[in-house]
Amino acid sequence: MTDAQKTTIARRLERAYEAMAEAKVLMDAHHLIGAVNRFYYACFYAVTALGVRSLFNFHFVKGGAIAQALGKFYGDLFDARHSGNFPIIRLLLRTRWSKCSNKPPSLLLP
Repeated sequence: MTDAQKTTIARRLERAYEAMAEAKVLMDAHHLIGAVNRFYYACFYAVTALGVRSLFNFHFVKGGAIAQALGKFYGDLFDARHSGNFPIIRLLLRTRWSKCSNKPPSLLLP
């Protein structure tokens, strides 16, 4: 891996942590749509830093570095976000956020 690639990965992971912090603030303030947006991008930045989504699932979720529940949460959030199905996203956040919100570093950094 080149220094430029390492720098890009570090930048994306830093942005992922920033977006996760923003999502938590928005979620705590009950701004669910904004929290969805920021949490989605936290996942997006982290996954793009690690590789494409299928490789993320294969190597990190199926490989055991990231809990399957967190991988499924990300997958469901990703799918709902791309379909524009915000009622489903709200339901995902309300029912799963408390289980996942204390574990973002394990989702972002295996």
